[in-house]
Amino acid sequence: MNQMLRLHITVPADPSAVYQAITTPSSLQKWLAEKAQVSLSDGVFELWGRYLPGAPDRPATKLTEANENRSLSFTFNYKKHTLPVSLDLATSNKGTILRVTQEIVERLPGEASFNDFWGLSLENLRRLLLNGSGPLFCDYTAVQPRQVAVKTQINGSPKEVFSGLIDPEQLDRYMADKATVEARPGGKYDFGWGDNGPIKILELETDRKLTYSWHDDTVVSWVLEDSEGGTRITMVHSGFAPDRCTGDYTAGWWKFVNYLKSMVEIGSSWQEVQAGSTSCH
Repeated sequence: MNQMLRLHITVPADPSAVYQAITTPSSLQKWLAEKAQVSLSDGVFELWGRYLPGAPDRPATKLTEANENRSLSFTFNYKKHTLPVSLDLATSNKGTILRVTQEIVERLPGEASFNDFWGLSLENLRRLLLNGSGPLFCDYTAVQPRQVAVKTQINGSPKEVFSGLIDPEQLDRYMADKATVEARPGGKYDFGWGDNGPIKILELETDRKLTYSWHDDTVVSWVLEDSEGGTRITMVHSGFAPDRCTGDYTAGWWKFVNYLKSMVEIGSSWQEVQAGSTSCH
């Protein structure tokens, strides 16, 4: 039996604005998919392109049900599977809670996860509804052997961005689970992920560069540069074996960089996409 993925996010917008964002082609292309065609009255809800898992080159979704300002259900064709997806909206005292439920199948080693896809996408949606900076997309056709590279612009100073990489409290907000950081070359750098994740700092230049070792003999490096009043970041995770698929790391790093971007740009009110269910009223 397949498992169910459940995620939710709260956005400061009313359900009608959120519903429009999840059912309008031009909006869907700003947070979820490269290509979209929608006509709910005709039963059409089609997504495809390189930003969806599997990078389908033809419509991979089919509408199941649409209830205005309340819910949208569709199926996603992934490999040989037809996976049901539901997007449910409910009001809260902070705006609208959008809950995503999707059936998922067991992944092959190195494959990207739908958890990372939806985390990245929902963060894009949040910024879209906040009129914030643009989306980040994982291009599933551009997964490379040996390394993962993520480059983007964050509307914040290098000091603010670097704090998100070196301050344990900030790391815990978007990526780590009880992070430990000894901020010096050779110092411990740990996300609290058990036998997974980073190990120790290899290079550290305050507000400029951070490099650390990873559990599987790979290395992660962050470089920050002043750019257009903000910070250009380049993250490279390198050293993978040539036959090791890096799709899982590629999707995961795009999600976490997107979380870091929102955390810096939105500020103290930001909370990461949550797993599981939540009460609504």
